[in-house]
Amino acid sequence: MKLSLPALALVLAAGLPLAACAQQSNAAENGPSPEVRAQMQQARDSAKTAALNDLSSADRAKVQAIIDQINNGQLTDIRAAAQQIDAILTPAEAKAVLGERDKMMQTMRAN
Repeated sequence: MKLSLPALALVLAAGLPLAACAQQSNAAENGPSPEVRAQMQQARDSAKTAALNDLSSADRAKVQAIIDQINNGQLTDIRAAAQQIDAILTPAEAKAVLGERDKMMQTMRAN
């Protein structure tokens, strides 16, 4: 089963599974500097906000509820979360979320 890019982009922009990566990066001597990590976090935060703002208010509430379930440990399967989000997003919303992901990735590459 393959995750769709829009749902995965939204879940990743929310910073959910990346927290562990950031901790590992902090421990690595060759990891990014604190300034670069802060810029990457800002890019992720901006992408999350923009992606959620691209959704209708009803869809935003549904997606936020899924993100909240992940954050509080009620939903631990990221694949299932992405599938739930896929079922919510309209094609236009999916396209907008992917655009926000692309902007985030460009910002991170620039850093």
